[in-house]
Amino acid sequence: NWIKAIKRDHLYWPWHASELKGWQSNIAMTYQLESIPASYLLDHRGMIIGVNLDHRALKRILKKRLAKTEQS
Repeated sequence: NWIKAIKRDHLYWPWHASELKGWQSNIAMTYQLESIPASYLLDHRGMIIGVNLDHRALKRILKKRLAKTEQS
């Protein structure tokens, strides 16, 4: 049913994860998930640098990070 829902709802992001424990799952509690879908932007160290960003905020952060990379 999960795979059917992914296809039906056109949820084409790269990863889908579930421990099938609802809000009591380790993932939900670790990352303090409060809604689905949720998105997290990670830096090269795996640190969370953005949560549920809209396209403008995502573009702004990526532009800033890429500029720093080019300067290095």
